[in-house]
Amino acid sequence: MLFRQPGILYFLFLLAIPIVVHLFKLRKFQKEYFTNVELLKQIQLQTRKSSVLKKWLTLAMRLLALGCIIFAFAQPYYPSSEKSLSDSKTFIYLDNSLSMQALGNNGPLLPRAVQDLLSYFPQDIPVTLQTNNQTFQNTTLESIKNELLELNYTNQPVSAKELMLKANQVFSKHSDSQNNLLLISDFQNFSPARFDSIHTAGVKTRFAIQKSINQTNVSLDSLSIEDGENENLKIKVWIKSNAAASEIPISLFLEKELTGKSSLSFKKNETQTTEFSVPKKDKIKGYLQIEDNGLYFDNRLYFANDYSKKIKIWVLGDANNDFLKNIYTPDEFDFNPISSEKTDYTDLMAQNLIVLNELNAFTPGLIESLVKFHKNGGSLLIILPENTDLNAYNLLLRNLNLSNLSKKTETERLITTIHFSHPLFNDVFEKSVLNFDYPKVASYYRFDSSSSSKLLSFENDDAFFANPSANIYLITASLQVANSNFKNSPLIVPSLYKVAKQSFATQQSYYLLGKINTIDLEQTLDKNEVLSLKNTGSDYIPLQQQQNNKVSLTFDEFPKTAGIYEVYLKDKTIKSIAFNDDRSENIQSRDETTSQNSSILSYDSTAKLLSELKSQGKEKQFWKWFVIFALLFLVAETLILKYIP
Repeated sequence: MLFRQPGILYFLFLLAIPIVVHLFKLRKFQKEYFTNVELLKQIQLQTRKSSVLKKWLTLAMRLLALGCIIFAFAQPYYPSSEKSLSDSKTFIYLDNSLSMQALGNNGPLLPRAVQDLLSYFPQDIPVTLQTNNQTFQNTTLESIKNELLELNYTNQPVSAKELMLKANQVFSKHSDSQNNLLLISDFQNFSPARFDSIHTAGVKTRFAIQKSINQTNVSLDSLSIEDGENENLKIKVWIKSNAAASEIPISLFLEKELTGKSSLSFKKNETQTTEFSVPKKDKIKGYLQIEDNGLYFDNRLYFANDYSKKIKIWVLGDANNDFLKNIYTPDEFDFNPISSEKTDYTDLMAQNLIVLNELNAFTPGLIESLVKFHKNGGSLLIILPENTDLNAYNLLLRNLNLSNLSKKTETERLITTIHFSHPLFNDVFEKSVLNFDYPKVASYYRFDSSSSSKLLSFENDDAFFANPSANIYLITASLQVANSNFKNSPLIVPSLYKVAKQSFATQQSYYLLGKINTIDLEQTLDKNEVLSLKNTGSDYIPLQQQQNNKVSLTFDEFPKTAGIYEVYLKDKTIKSIAFNDDRSENIQSRDETTSQNSSILSYDSTAKLLSELKSQGKEKQFWKWFVIFALLFLVAETLILKYIP
């Protein structure tokens, strides 16, 4: 124990005064004579004993009271082992993910956490505050109060490792002091225990776990739009519920008008589907909506599509095209076989994909047109004939800046390897398949290609299907039945279908926010023209690139909120695009495994965490206790004087 005014303790010598007064305060007794003094002797003995006890008790109370008063004025305190909050660096992570929409005991989790932060944390102490999508560097809560009160939810995730890296950047300049890491979250994406392995020495980590009172959530998970019967479109929607629920209403809105209604009941962790039939149109946009008391970001699912655009495919060659026609169906593709004798290639530049299906001969004009087509962003699929004219094909490949074909290899080979890591096979296979019915070829032409460009390869690692350059695909063997059974393999459909789909990024029914999305528009722009994306209260210019007769739009950080956006060229609406929040935040898979690290503390509310943190580094003061005891001793003295005879 230490004292702020130790000099006051010299007044303890004053305790000698009541001792002297009590010890030397003498009373004189006068003797009176009686005939029978036996009774008076007993009374005198009892009175003297009571007087001595009362005197010593009074002395003790006065000494204790005076001593407590002296100690109180000396201001005793016990120093803290921690540095004060103002002397340490503080990093606060405030989770504003979509799952923080859930209701807690005092309302939605995020607004309640913000209010606690503003109420319990000192407003003038510098901090670094990190949300999922914003950083407030070396500021005070008072200066960012308005930003916190207007903080919006985001679909942008953050990991424990990312948080520690950002926190360590802040703490690196203050390694000699104690640093505080505060995490306010519902911990949907990581648990407190994950910080054990990445915890940094000198950092005091505290968690405020935000808990919702309602764990039940029904969500619109996904939808598909397909051709239905009688010239109608069929909108099929998948709905999930993590708990039993009955009669959940589902509404379909087209152009903001109610078009259909349905309802479903769920068992725990059940997914159900329902369908709506609407008249078929080239362009369609709207949203589905449910009534649910859980998270509300997944109660609405937007969609928009333009079915008038089909991928344009030209096929040049002398081989049979029936297998290509079966893959490139009329509902998605504008498939046009072109005679090899055609000499007018004016319309070639308007295509999205050119397939050279075992074309035997090239004219100089065709080679020039193909090279120009590729430079302008068009895609080429080259299928070699069985008896390839190496000179003609190597001339084409050299003009495309590719390596030459080698001589024909007339050895039967099995196609044994699928290169699953290639981007063309994204979302094609659920898992890597090692054992399958291997297709084979009787002969092929060797083509030097890196391992990263191969899609399918033979048992000796030679390329069968390769992607040697952007938008160029090469099959090194004839697909005629006499040479290969690849046409009968299940691999042919996803391989050639994805080649066509990547030649023009046709519009999907909706896109997920926070992902990199690319959409191609069949549009030609003048030199100073740009496309813009607009919604109510939102207007920005996306990344765009003019290629051939199309414009590629890329969306990454923007837009920020779900809804239907319009693509504008000046004042003209070009297309409607729907964006939705990623549904991964509604999984409700919270991991509350506690940390075993003693420097990592967990709290069940933000208020408790901040209240304890606020008192960090403050010494424990005892002067109030001494004042209280002094008063108690004075009261005790009064009672002794009054009630002890």
